[in-house]
Amino acid sequence: MNEHSSSNSTFRDKSRAESKEEKPQEVYNVMEARGLPARPEMSAGEIRGEDAVVTGFKPLSKTGCPNIVIGIPHAGERAPLVLKNRLTEEGIETMTFLDLGTPEIFKSDAIPWAQFGITRFAIDPNRGPEFDIHKKNAKGTPPGAILWSEGGHGKPMYKEGQEPTPEEVEALAERYYLPYYNMLMGAVGTLAGRREDKKKERILIIDGHSFPITDDLKHWYDHYGIEDPEQLPMFILGTRDGEGCDDDI
Repeated sequence: MNEHSSSNSTFRDKSRAESKEEKPQEVYNVMEARGLPARPEMSAGEIRGEDAVVTGFKPLSKTGCPNIVIGIPHAGERAPLVLKNRLTEEGIETMTFLDLGTPEIFKSDAIPWAQFGITRFAIDPNRGPEFDIHKKNAKGTPPGAILWSEGGHGKPMYKEGQEPTPEEVEALAERYYLPYYNMLMGAVGTLAGRREDKKKERILIIDGHSFPITDDLKHWYDHYGIEDPEQLPMFILGTRDGEGCDDDI
């Protein structure tokens, strides 16, 4: 988060999301709202920020746990209820454009993992903490912000005049974004402290995603220069901008 430190030092220094005094917030299930199948463990109700993160950290208690932590950031089905009536039809639909199969793919009995339970379009763990949702992304970078203002088809997510303010976005980030990374970094710290050779042993963080291939989302994969998404391999290991993984991985 260094690139954002000058504009978001207040966010970095606050700890309300970790406070035991935090009041629960009412959430709804974005899939249920559109009559789509929903995960029972992500039902509507009142939750605290830490409740939005599901973890599988039992492997950390086992001898021989590998130096790997898995994050599942984009399969969350909950959204703050305070946003629901402010959404456009585009926003209601976009809230469900999730990496829905990734928990089944990436959850492991051998590797510690954490799953984010909030829809990425309300709070996106893969975006930097920039709270002005109307600020345009640099050319060549993926679309969206920590809270998305435009939907999957490029239309407004929120009704005119009802877009979340920077202060509201910051509050949501404190409540949900920080606990997710605190969980992940806690697992990383546990593994890092066990290393026998702290110079040579590294910790690998796997960020698990799926990829849209439907015609109506063609503009998404066009961004990455993919001409025929039906020819995508089953799994892709790499990073953004076409960089590949290290040879040892």
